[in-house]
Amino acid sequence: MTGADIRSGADVRSQADVRSGTDDPAGANTQAGTDDPAGAEIQAESASEAAAGPFLGGSAAVRHAADELARGRAVLHGFANFYALTARPDPDVVVRVNRLKGRPDGQTGSVTTVPSLVPGLFDWTRLPAELPRRQVWSLMEELYELGPFGFRGPAADRLPGHLTAVRDGVRTVRVIAPGRLCPSNEFLGAALDRIQAGGRRDPSGAANHVAPRTAPPTAPRTGPRPLPLPLAEPRPAPFAGPRPAHGAASDRDGFLLVTSANRSRELPHWRGDGAVRDFGHEPGVRILAHRDDEAARRRYPFHAPVSVSIVSFHRAAGCGRSGLPALTLERPGSLSAEHLRSVAANHGFSLALAPAAAAGPRPGPRAYLPPVRR
Repeated sequence: MTGADIRSGADVRSQADVRSGTDDPAGANTQAGTDDPAGAEIQAESASEAAAGPFLGGSAAVRHAADELARGRAVLHGFANFYALTARPDPDVVVRVNRLKGRPDGQTGSVTTVPSLVPGLFDWTRLPAELPRRQVWSLMEELYELGPFGFRGPAADRLPGHLTAVRDGVRTVRVIAPGRLCPSNEFLGAALDRIQAGGRRDPSGAANHVAPRTAPPTAPRTGPRPLPLPLAEPRPAPFAGPRPAHGAASDRDGFLLVTSANRSRELPHWRGDGAVRDFGHEPGVRILAHRDDEAARRRYPFHAPVSVSIVSFHRAAGCGRSGLPALTLERPGSLSAEHLRSVAANHGFSLALAPAAAAGPRPGPRAYLPPVRR
């Protein structure tokens, strides 16, 4: 996606609205910086970025999108090699995003976060004895080094019910992350900062949300710091992804709602122009596109531009023919089952296919019609 793609048509309303604040009750104040200490700085830095569009990697665009998310908007953004909608994890926001996509109000949401906070979303004490915790963790690390991926595992107690689901008698959470290399990690970290600093909701929304804490506030810090796993076993090396400082909030608090950018029963968008045509006119959606969609896809040579593959580890699925304990491929997706099986074997696991995953091949990428010549 290029700057021209975003600037070109009337169907892309979000860029102009983000700059002008025309449908945002707080937009004029944000633009002038009257109630935002960083307002003047954002306005100054936005001058050059406005010529190109709101892109990942643009510091002012990222901060502005993070602020919009904290106010209750959903942000349509590049997510590894496709596009996702990310928003606050509040119940009413989950309902609005479900309706935006044409889903039932009560459909359980998935969560995302920056790489270093992924393990804190799971309750590692509830893993089946057959699945060694250290090996599951090291598998996570490798898969997130490769690119986008999803895991279902026992949910940490603090996660709210609308973001968890009971599977096989276990309360689980589905975590989907773009992988260590994706520039969207900067945006995700900035959004968590804004929420955890008390980012205010739009007046039409619910009250401010700060994620519940399981530990006392920590002092401000900078640089990456891995989240310790609750294991007696030796801890593997942490994710090395970007990790912005998180003010006074606990490291264990940060999570957001995430879903692929598509309407119900449609395939996810992997081109920014298509995603913007589909969602850019929605008043509650802001845009933060890849600067170059093709370059973003090249960054993940093993992944198709479709929804992520999801592996579950909340229960053991027996043993494979190799005798290794089996994880379950819950949903086939961007990383092929063959590739995933070989990676899992390197960490001491075989792979069993859930009935839905065994029913047919993984979905192909969304098809786009060629542009109409006039």
